[in-house]
Amino acid sequence: SQGSPRAPPPPHSELWHAVARAISSQRDPDIGDARRAAVSEAEFCARLPAALLESRPEQLSEGEDEVWRAGAAALCDAEHQRCVAEDDAAGAVGSAEAAILLLCDVSGVDAELSARLGELVGFYNKRAVKSMERGREGFAWAKLLLGRALGLTARPERCGRVFLPKDARLRLRATTLNNLGCLCRRKGKAHAALKH
Repeated sequence: SQGSPRAPPPPHSELWHAVARAISSQRDPDIGDARRAAVSEAEFCARLPAALLESRPEQLSEGEDEVWRAGAAALCDAEHQRCVAEDDAAGAVGSAEAAILLLCDVSGVDAELSARLGELVGFYNKRAVKSMERGREGFAWAKLLLGRALGLTARPERCGRVFLPKDARLRLRATTLNNLGCLCRRKGKAHAALKH
């Protein structure tokens, strides 16, 4: 029913929180300031299609919960594809992030999760470039997406986790820094652009 609050998923793994922190880390590309904040349960639930949380049974065993999370991630993937087809950038980003966070509690960092994180960083960059093409009105969204890409491509000793293989991380980070330089240049901040 519409008036009843959605029940949050059960407690998350350490990996979930590490990925959530990386996704939600806000970097100001103009001054290099990094502020990390964990994603709250409410923010996470807001990223999931409402039907998913309403369909989740109250009591699940650990194995049943993993099956539910994997199925929910597949539904988030479908929502992501729908949003991409409809050019709904915010919906596409939110559903892609939700799918990854759901899978963190199921699989841990494995080849599939690393590949998905790499695709997400590529998607952040692609959408940021598209937003920059809109001019000033797209700069804030581009900055947010590129900040998230920086969070996921940070050095392991800086973020405490290895999300991507080193070669993929460095390639994606170089792309992100290049796009940050382009954003700064478009904003008329030539000195900041050179730093990236």
